[in-house]
Amino acid sequence: MEPKDIDAQKTTVVRQLMLGAFPEAEVRIHEDVNAGFQVFSARLKGLVYTAMVTYDFLEHHGASEIPGKLRDFLLFEHLRDMPGTPFIVTRTGLELLP
Repeated sequence: MEPKDIDAQKTTVVRQLMLGAFPEAEVRIHEDVNAGFQVFSARLKGLVYTAMVTYDFLEHHGASEIPGKLRDFLLFEHLRDMPGTPFIVTRTGLELLP
């Protein structure tokens, strides 16, 4: 799969939301081009909270829509409830790794 040219504003929005949900965390972003994700990891007090945001989600939603969508999906509540469990953010909702 080819790397996607994702609008940097969308990446910034997701990063800011991660920092808002985990204020004292270190948030890292990397690409998993083969799987089609941007991976956002918040590290805090020995725990890792990971959101694997699909390129499809980022391409389909504008930067202004992303906060509402992630709130609707309850992403940050799920991350807090299940640290260490990566969640995949798709256009239609959340998934766990198979």
